[in-house]
Amino acid sequence: MKSPINFLIVGIALIAFLGLAVAGEPEANEPQSPETETPETAEAEEHEQAAEQLRERMRQRRTERTQGEGPAAERMQRLRERGPAMAWWEPEAAPDGIELTETQREAIIELNQACLDTLRQARQTLATSQRELSQAIAGGNSEAIDEVLARRAEASSAMQQAEADWILGLRETLGTETLSQLARQRPRAVTRCGGGPPAR
Repeated sequence: MKSPINFLIVGIALIAFLGLAVAGEPEANEPQSPETETPETAEAEEHEQAAEQLRERMRQRRTERTQGEGPAAERMQRLRERGPAMAWWEPEAAPDGIELTETQREAIIELNQACLDTLRQARQTLATSQRELSQAIAGGNSEAIDEVLARRAEASSAMQQAEADWILGLRETLGTETLSQLARQRPRAVTRCGGGPPAR
């Protein structure tokens, strides 16, 4: 027959075991730690940041046009001096069902010019750096190779960003519904800046 001391020892051990088991389980009402950020959430935040940066640049350009000074105002003046270009945003070449206000038209002209300027500069960098890259490789100059490759990568990135700014700018100016309507009639007008001649 076991002594009361043995029963006491067993009881204490059982209580300790149950206590540890209960402590290891989270309480039902205990707040859970926030989940780690998913790739989808991070990508959405990046898109929103890019859109906000674009909106800020557009606000700055509108301010420059209103005040009649700065690069935006100078580009607008050059475009006016050239006369009307038969691009899709011009009244004579507007897609069916799309009527732009003067404010929208000026914003699109500014977006288009900024996109073209960036693409032109980036393409020039890629063209000239191709020769420099060949010379650096032929001369075995590792430092020069790295420098030229970095400039080419930056130019390629600038071209992608210019196209993204163009599309985001159109969405900001026209709205999603009108942009979708434009894409159905003029797909290249949405994905590429430049305007181009009206559809025949």
